[in-house]
Amino acid sequence: MKTFTYILLLLIIATGSLSLSNCSSPKEDKLIHNYYDYYNNKNYKELSKLLSDTIKLFDEGYLVLEGKEKFLDIVKWGEVFNSKNTLISLENKDGAWIATEKQSSDRINFLYGHDLKSETIFRLFKKKIVSIESNLIDFNAEKENKKMHLFIDWVKNNHSELMQNIWQLNSQGAKDFKKAMELYQNK
Repeated sequence: MKTFTYILLLLIIATGSLSLSNCSSPKEDKLIHNYYDYYNNKNYKELSKLLSDTIKLFDEGYLVLEGKEKFLDIVKWGEVFNSKNTLISLENKDGAWIATEKQSSDRINFLYGHDLKSETIFRLFKKKIVSIESNLIDFNAEKENKKMHLFIDWVKNNHSELMQNIWQLNSQGAKDFKKAMELYQNK
């Protein structure tokens, strides 16, 4: 009987240890919250510490960029538009952190007239963010992108010099895009 009790106790401990090893760490939860804080406050130094050197950014399933420096460039791009991503909810599912977020910026407001909602998936490895995948929720691309297409056509026809950098995901690209927005609004 003692042997049976001892084996049963070992099985309970082993099962408990296995289930705990599959749980997400509270530190990972904090890491994601810090990401939003540093992103929204444009704290590049602290944000950089959270990212792997080879971070990948996906948007709607497409690889947008790879690498920490390029990622920080896109944050600087967003800074020109006063971008802010507000965390609505966060859950861990199958080792990935799934955030529901509200995305707002001058650019988003100009193109769509309202904030966007996104499901954003964070994957971590060794306490670093290795990938971020953003997928818009309740977004009708055909309907929502009409103004963007009108805008781009207008820029091509009236200020083609801005088209060279307008799609660059860096500070200069954002400045050219913002200048084109202002010209379009004042036409």
